[in-house]
Amino acid sequence: ETTSGTASGLQGARIGPLPTVRNVALNFAEVGAGTTNLVNYASAYQCTVTYLDGTEVTLDQVNGRSGSITIPSTGDAVRCVFRNSPLIATVTINKQVTDALGQNPQPAEDWTVGASTDATIGTATQTPEATTEMPTDSDGNAIWNVKFGASDHRATVTVSEDVESKPGYAFLSGQCVITSLNGSTATTTLTGPQATGLTGIKPGDSVACTYVNKPAPGTLAIEKVFDSSVPTG
Repeated sequence: ETTSGTASGLQGARIGPLPTVRNVALNFAEVGAGTTNLVNYASAYQCTVTYLDGTEVTLDQVNGRSGSITIPSTGDAVRCVFRNSPLIATVTINKQVTDALGQNPQPAEDWTVGASTDATIGTATQTPEATTEMPTDSDGNAIWNVKFGASDHRATVTVSEDVESKPGYAFLSGQCVITSLNGSTATTTLTGPQATGLTGIKPGDSVACTYVNKPAPGTLAIEKVFDSSVPTG
């Protein structure tokens, strides 16, 4: 059967539901229809089983255009979703600043953050290409795209922040969450503002990094000076 739709996100047209049998392998695949050439897209699927008691469990999260699943003996239904993306990964760095106690983080505008891309397999081009550093916008975000030459090409994306551009603040925490097209996630903890490499970035990935800073503690000095109005002794 053929689905249709051109909008981003889940398409309205779908195949099924179709009857099947528990404990029997079910094979499925997708191919391009019309002028669509899936060579120009990253493809992945995610299958979720709903059990008779109503709970849901993910069976498979796989990069590819075909697969096979077996509905468990206590399974009631299985839902498989194919996801297709242009050969692009998105990189978003979000900047947050807390109060003096390190609480109530808020988006911070005009902080300089950086991202650079190095292809490890095939080709990967970052855009804006000449801008490895940029200020965050009013939502605290700076965004880059990484375009790959093919679905099996890979890259390392290195992220950082320029703390010298904002004196008076100290690094508090940070992390990068990489969400793959198949729905799986991987988290890297950022230990400081220095450059951190994120390896194995691929088409369809969404890289979301957050840096959190708080005002740096100041110093207090008290001096006592006697002037001539103080009596001797």
